[in-house]
Amino acid sequence: MKRIYPIVIIKTDDKLVPYFVNIPDLNGKTQGTTIYDAIQMARDYINLKVTELEDNHEPIPESNYSLPQVKKSDIATLVDVDTAKYSKFE
Repeated sequence: MKRIYPIVIIKTDDKLVPYFVNIPDLNGKTQGTTIYDAIQMARDYINLKVTELEDNHEPIPESNYSLPQVKKSDIATLVDVDTAKYSKFE
């Protein structure tokens, strides 16, 4: 199933993993070494979380599709996932 969730990427002072990612609709958090990596890590987190919820027959939170208000230095964007394709690679 295809889904879209908003994420917020926050630049931190961490030299090794400088990008913190918040996934508000799933109460998720992850990190990345670059902005691209942060988006990929968010995509991976979303796929894993949705798959876990499906496997446990728990409700999957709907996306609100709206980008949260963020500081000028942060990045808010939407991330698409396809859980059907993702589960084939596990």
